[in-house]
Amino acid sequence: MKEYLFSKNSKPGEIIGLDFGTTNSTISYYNKESGRLDSFKSSAGDANYIPTVVAYNNMKNDEISIGYSAKLKITAKNFDTYEHFKLLLGTNADKSIEGKTKSPTKVAHDFIKNLLDDYKTSRNISRLDGIVMTVPETWFREESNRTARENIEGIFKALGYKDSEFRLESEPIGAAAFFCWSYKQNEKKEYIGYITVIDYGGGTLDVTLCEAMSGGKIKILERCGHGEYNKINKTNGCAGVAFDETVIENLVKDKKISCKKGEKNFIRLRTSFEENKIKQCKDITANLKRYYKNKSNMEGESIFSLELNGDEFEICCEDLNKSFSEVNAPKLKDSLEQIKHHFTRHNINTNTPENFKVLLVGGFSNFYAVEKEVREFFGATSRDIDKRFDQLLETRDRALAISMGAALIASEEFSIVHTCMHSYGYVRYGTNESDEVVPFYIPIVEKGINIKELSEPKFTDAKEYVRHKGGKLRIFIDDGRPNNVGRQAYALDESVKELFPNVDDRDNDKWYQIGFSVDKNQIPTIHVRDKYNKVTKTSLNKLIEKIGISAQ
Repeated sequence: MKEYLFSKNSKPGEIIGLDFGTTNSTISYYNKESGRLDSFKSSAGDANYIPTVVAYNNMKNDEISIGYSAKLKITAKNFDTYEHFKLLLGTNADKSIEGKTKSPTKVAHDFIKNLLDDYKTSRNISRLDGIVMTVPETWFREESNRTARENIEGIFKALGYKDSEFRLESEPIGAAAFFCWSYKQNEKKEYIGYITVIDYGGGTLDVTLCEAMSGGKIKILERCGHGEYNKINKTNGCAGVAFDETVIENLVKDKKISCKKGEKNFIRLRTSFEENKIKQCKDITANLKRYYKNKSNMEGESIFSLELNGDEFEICCEDLNKSFSEVNAPKLKDSLEQIKHHFTRHNINTNTPENFKVLLVGGFSNFYAVEKEVREFFGATSRDIDKRFDQLLETRDRALAISMGAALIASEEFSIVHTCMHSYGYVRYGTNESDEVVPFYIPIVEKGINIKELSEPKFTDAKEYVRHKGGKLRIFIDDGRPNNVGRQAYALDESVKELFPNVDDRDNDKWYQIGFSVDKNQIPTIHVRDKYNKVTKTSLNKLIEKIGISAQ
């Protein structure tokens, strides 16, 4: 793996970039001794990534182990083991996971704490001066995940970190920063142009359009993707975990293996498949290339096998292709089509490799079918001649790019231009030209405004009169997708009446003004000011979560 030097003007101190992944997590840091950007290796394994797994020893007062050690205990007796809990950090994250004793917030807290403690022990330090932790872009769009950022923010505060000592950044922006750094290392000049980041990990798919500007500035223009955990079907999104589980579900069905999803034998097969997929990535890629050239020639040819209770089960290219086509390809194609509309909106020529790049990152992006799908979408017929796909990253670096980029951001090598990713406002009803009563959406904060301008609340000048309990005022959030697809409205009902000062007073002239603010971690707050200038405020995401729960 390549090593990447920091420049001399980097921020001093012990700072890290942390990619908190669904299946694996990585830490990158500035090594003062060598002056190099390195990745942390836990004492339990020789790889640069740490499995995002936590095990509690029921026989030793819930003694905690994480990473490789915990992964070995997934099916072990007397251990309460958790994996994929990142996908549950949104709505109801403080409630116990179904069939388990601990909540996603508790498990994530213990994982992050122990991971940072292991890192500090390995570096022989007592504290960290700065942490940039990356989170999925899809969390901004998916209603059930909007509170996930705040829950992670709460974990860091519970661990004793001050607001100035940690920051949350999106995973694609970390990858874009690392790409720009790599480009400068290789080309001896800044990359200025657009980057479409396809970040495909274990739990989420982010397709993000970024703009790299002079002076090391990077801005997100648009975001698409998928990754919401389906609590009804208990399916893990549309990324690497969903793929692994679908392969094993199909295998169990086809081979009539006696086990169900979630049972020990199923988990053993899935874990073995995941390990083979990672360790044999190069061979799998070569076989899939042959398969897609001529499927009939590869039919029934084994690429590796899984062992269970003395029996071996072969995995073939058609097994991988079938599962990818079922759970991954449709969502990937949908996200690419969405981002294509944004290319047109921003007047971007995607055929000019000098200022348009496509960047594949995340562990699942190493699976060849992903790259094939993306290349075909962009009309790329040959890796050798299509400069838009110049990765400048070795295959192994794709899984590390996000944490390395986060470390670069923490070091102030890059400046991220944060703009508000939603429009926020309220709904007023009136009549249109046909005298029909229709909703009018009145924006207070417009998407795209620099969030530095939103550190203090921005209020509407209009006065909204509320003459009954609960208010019934409606607010809306709009992520800017065409045809208002991303616009959602919420009634501020009785469950949140405390937001309205003096709402139960007998004053018939009660009016309120609505305002919004957004903090550095892109977490919005709603403010309500009454006629006496009394202001109440609360987290907008938590408010929406509360409304949703009360309506169930």
